[in-house]
Amino acid sequence: MKIHHIVAGLSAEGLLKYSIKKDNSEWYGQVIGIPDDFSVGPICYLGREVYDQRKRWLMDTLKITGALDDWEELQELYSAMIEKLNQINNKDKIVVWCGPNSIEVILFYQLCYKFRENSIFKVSLCELEEHKNIHISLTGQCEPEHILNLTSQIRPITDEEKIYCVKELKRLINENKMVRILEDDRVASKEEEFYDELILENAKKSYLKAPRVIGGTMGKSKYPVGDTFIDYRLRKLIDQGKLILRGNKESAMRFIEVKLP
Repeated sequence: MKIHHIVAGLSAEGLLKYSIKKDNSEWYGQVIGIPDDFSVGPICYLGREVYDQRKRWLMDTLKITGALDDWEELQELYSAMIEKLNQINNKDKIVVWCGPNSIEVILFYQLCYKFRENSIFKVSLCELEEHKNIHISLTGQCEPEHILNLTSQIRPITDEEKIYCVKELKRLINENKMVRILEDDRVASKEEEFYDELILENAKKSYLKAPRVIGGTMGKSKYPVGDTFIDYRLRKLIDQGKLILRGNKESAMRFIEVKLP
């Protein structure tokens, strides 16, 4: 029997690997980072067979945002991730790291479905707020000492919780929306245009570098969201005439500027 710590994002994976090495408890084990953000884009189950639709969307998004050079590396990361997940057997223990955000909550749902025959354990970042008065939304924002504190708060997931998580995942897949946020402790589906108003609020009548608009949007958003999706929506707003472009629209974000009409 092995222990596998699974977390959303490569930065969180690196943090956990570094921190878990220092943990002498029974929870020492392999760390697997999931290089995907299921809070945006078409949602599907984790697995090679059903990933094609999402991969097509990711490739189209990278093409639209001038970042297609990243596609080969991303494919390699996906293949490595799926290979690691497929090597887990049903006697292994799964430890899922989860904060109050849709990215990690949806990953938790995904893992409850994929490993429903396994013993699953959960680490909740909310324990930091309850016991240490520290509010952190994403695992990747933790310090190593936070990780070590949280390993003592690992708890098993009940069969009832697994059933609920699987139902929630199926609901989100059936709703088939492009944005998902955590709202009143439940993941809510939203339209693709959900962040558009905030993007426009961060633009001005004078030209600004696109990364400044994108970064401002991410910084002011109540919900964690990646720069690639905000960049993707920024290009759509250009197409709609709601933003004016200076530069080549097919270029990466750092090479373009935008302003309000």
